[in-house]
Amino acid sequence: MPPPTPGRTRRRWLILLAGSILVVVIPALVLVVASNQAQRLEEARGTAMATRISSTLDRRLQSNLQILLGARGLLRSSRLLDREEWGTYAGEVLDGPLASAVAIGWTMGVPAEQRRLVAELLRATGYSDAPITSTQPDGGMVFPIIHLHGFNSDAALIGRDLANDAAAKAALARAYERNAPVISGALGQPWEHGNVVLVLPLPNQPAGWPVGRPDDPSASHAVFMILNVPSLLRSLDTILDETAGIRVLDADTLLAALEPTPSENARGTQIEVALSALGRNWRLQITPRRPDASWSTVVPWMLASCAAALGALGLLLAVQLSQRQERAHRLAQRMTAELRTTEEDLRTALAAAQEAARTKDEFLAVMSHELRTPLNGVIGMTSLLLDSELDPQSRDFAETARTCATGLLEVINDILDYSKLEAGKIALEEIPFDPRDLVEEVLQIVADRAQAKGLELVGVVESAVGERLRGDPARLRQILLNLASNAVKFTDQGSVVMRATVSNEHLLCPTIRFAVHDTGIGIAPGQLSNLFEPFTQADGSISRRFGGTGLGLAICKRLAEAMGGRVSAASSAGAGSTFFAELPLRREEPSSASALPPELAGRLVLLVEDHPEAANAASLILATCGCQVVHASHLSEGIRALHGKAADLVVLDASAPGDDQAALIASVRSEAGWGSMPVVLLTHLASQSRIDLPHAAIVGKPLRRRHLREALRRALGGAEEPITGRTSRRFTGMPVLIADHRLGNLRVLGGVLSELGCRVDMAGDTDELVAAARRVGHLAVFVACDLPPHGAAAAFTLLRADHPKALYIATGSTCTAGLDGCDAAVASPPRSSEVMRLLARAAEQA
Repeated sequence: MPPPTPGRTRRRWLILLAGSILVVVIPALVLVVASNQAQRLEEARGTAMATRISSTLDRRLQSNLQILLGARGLLRSSRLLDREEWGTYAGEVLDGPLASAVAIGWTMGVPAEQRRLVAELLRATGYSDAPITSTQPDGGMVFPIIHLHGFNSDAALIGRDLANDAAAKAALARAYERNAPVISGALGQPWEHGNVVLVLPLPNQPAGWPVGRPDDPSASHAVFMILNVPSLLRSLDTILDETAGIRVLDADTLLAALEPTPSENARGTQIEVALSALGRNWRLQITPRRPDASWSTVVPWMLASCAAALGALGLLLAVQLSQRQERAHRLAQRMTAELRTTEEDLRTALAAAQEAARTKDEFLAVMSHELRTPLNGVIGMTSLLLDSELDPQSRDFAETARTCATGLLEVINDILDYSKLEAGKIALEEIPFDPRDLVEEVLQIVADRAQAKGLELVGVVESAVGERLRGDPARLRQILLNLASNAVKFTDQGSVVMRATVSNEHLLCPTIRFAVHDTGIGIAPGQLSNLFEPFTQADGSISRRFGGTGLGLAICKRLAEAMGGRVSAASSAGAGSTFFAELPLRREEPSSASALPPELAGRLVLLVEDHPEAANAASLILATCGCQVVHASHLSEGIRALHGKAADLVVLDASAPGDDQAALIASVRSEAGWGSMPVVLLTHLASQSRIDLPHAAIVGKPLRRRHLREALRRALGGAEEPITGRTSRRFTGMPVLIADHRLGNLRVLGGVLSELGCRVDMAGDTDELVAAARRVGHLAVFVACDLPPHGAAAAFTLLRADHPKALYIATGSTCTAGLDGCDAAVASPPRSSEVMRLLARAAEQA
C-alpha cells in the first residue's frame, strides 16, 4: 500500500475536525429548532383556538338575531300583541338552549311630547298602570318598553325609556340610522353587569296601534334582546376546557372574563383577535392552555441526544467512506481514461455513420433521379408509339419495352419509398376522395395483367363505407395497388376480389377495411409473420419464379402505420390469400355529382352473371343508379325469376373468349321474346369492340361505375358520345405551357397534351419560361421541380405576378402539392387521366 500523501493526511484531519464539530453543533441546532418548532406549534394551536372561539361566538350572536327576527315577524302579524301572547313566545325562546339571552322586549320610539300614545298602547296590551319614565327632555325621542319578558324585574321596567341608558340610546340611534341590527356597549343600572342590548328596528309600524291614534310617521318601533356576555362565554364549555383564560372587551371596557386558575406553567401566550359583533368591534383576549410542560421540554432534548448519537455514527462512517473514496478515486481515474478512449472511438464511428447515411441519401436521390428521367422518357414515348398505327410485330416490341421500363421504374420507386419511410420523410395529405373511384382505378391499372391470365377482377365497395372520405388517396392507392399487383402476380386462375367494408363504425371517423382476396398459390401459416419485413418473400423460389424485391408489403405496412392503421394477412398454402388494410378515414359530405341519374331510377334490370363476386359488384353499382336488380346465373333462370314481367334492360356477362357479341344479343332477345330489349354486355378490356346494334352497349371488366352508367344510357336510347371525344374537343386549342430542361420529358408531356388537342409551348429554363408566358396567356403551366436555375418555386413566384389566374402545376417524381407557389403536382410520366383532370380544373379556374 503506498504511503499517504500530504493531501490525503490533511483530508483525514479535516474529516475528524468536521465530525467533532457536527457532534456538538448538530445537537445544539436540533435543540434550538425543536424548541422553536414547539413554540410555533403552540402559537398555531392558540390561533386556531381563537379563530374557533370567534366564529362560535359569531354564530351564537346570529342565532340570537334569528330569534329577534321571529319576534319582529310576530309583531307584524298580530293586530294587537298583548302581554300574554308576548310572554308565551318569549318564554319558549328563553327556555331553549340559548342561555345567554336574558330578556326579549319591544319598544316604541316617539317624540317626548307624544307619550300619551304610548300610555294608550300600554293599556291596550294589558299594562293599565305602567308609568312612562324617561329622562329625555321635551323635543327628544323616548323609547318606552312596551313588552319585556325574562328579566328579574320585568314588570317594573314596563314603560321605562330604554334610551335612559347611554349605551342603549347609542345602539338605538345606529340601528335606526343603518336600518340594521346593532349591539350596544355595556349597559348600566338597572341592568346587570356584563349585559348588552341587541336592537332590531322595524321598517314598518306593527298593526297593534289603538283605534283613534294620530297618523304620526315619527313613531318608530324596535324589538330588542338583553344578552349576558359571561353566559355567552360559558356556553362554549367544550372549548373552554382548552383555555387558561378568555376576556371579552368592548373598546377598553371589560364585558366578561372567564379565567380558570391553572398553574402558571400551564398558561400559554395570550392571543388577541377582533370580532365584529353586529355593529360593535369586540376584542377577544384568549390564553390557551399549554400541554404537558414536561413533554414539551423532554422532546427537544431527546431529539438533541439522537442528533448527537447520529453525529458520532456519521463521524465513523465518514472515516470509512474516506478510505473507500480513495480506493474509488483510483479506480475512477483508470475507468475515466478508458471511457475517454471509448468515447473518441464512438465519436469517430458516429461521424462515419452520419457521413455514410448522408452519402446514401444523396446517392439514392441522385441515382433515382438519373434513372427515372430516362425511364420516364422511355415509358412516355412507348405509350405515344402504342397510340399510333403499328403492325402487330412492332406493337408487340413496343409493349414489351414499356412493360420492362415500367417494371424497372416500380423497383426504383419501391427502393426510394422505403428509404423515405425509414427516414420518416413521407408527408401525408388530407383531401376528400371517392373510395369507389379509387378501387376502380387500382383495378384498372392491373386489369391488363389479370385479363392476360384470364382472371376475374372484381371490386366491391359496400354502401356503408360512404360516398366521400378524407385522407391521402395517393398513399392509399399505393397500398392497394401493391396488394392487387401481388394478388394478380401470384394467381394463375380464378379471381382477384378487392372489397371495402366498415370494420369499426364511428360517426365521423370509421375504420375502413380494404380486403384483397385471390385464389392463387397461398402462403403457409408459418411464413405469415415475416411477410411484411423488408426484402422478405414466402420462400426463395418465389423470387426466382415471379420476381420482385420483397419491398412492396413492407412499404404497405409502413404507409398504413403512418396513416394510423395496420395491414395483415390470412392464408394457407394452395388455398389463396387475403390481405387486409385497415385505416381510419373521416367521412365527407357527398358531392352533388353523386345524385341518382333520373333516367335510370326505378328501372328493372336483369343481371346475368355466373361469378358471385362479380355479380355482387355489378348489383351494388346498379343499386346506386336507382335500379331494381334481379340476378341469375343463366338467362333462362333469370327469365323465370322475373315471373312473367318484362325487364327494362338486360346486363349480360359476355367475357368468354370467342363470343360473337351480335349473335349473343340476338339470342337473348329471341329466347326471352323481347324484340328490342336494351342489352349491355360485360366483356374484358382485351375483347372490347364497338357494336352497331340498336339499344345495345358494351362495357369492360373490371366494372367502373361511370362506364356502366354510360353504357346503360346508350342501351336505353340516350346514346352519348365517348368521353375521350368530348374531352378532346373540350381542350382543343387550350394554351398550355410546359418547362423542363430534359428534352425527353418535354416530348412525352407535350405528346400527351397534343393528343388532347392543346396548343403547347415549351421552355428549357426559367428565362425561356417567363418569356413564353409573356407572349401568350396560358391557362395551365407545367414546370419541372428542378427547373434551372432556381427550381419551380422561384419560377411560380415570377409568373404569378403577371398571370394570377393560371393553374401552376409542378412535375417530377418527387414533387408534392405542398411546393411553394404551385396549385397541384403530377408525377412523371403523367397519366392521361391526371392531365385531363388538371386541364379541366384550369378551364374552370379561368
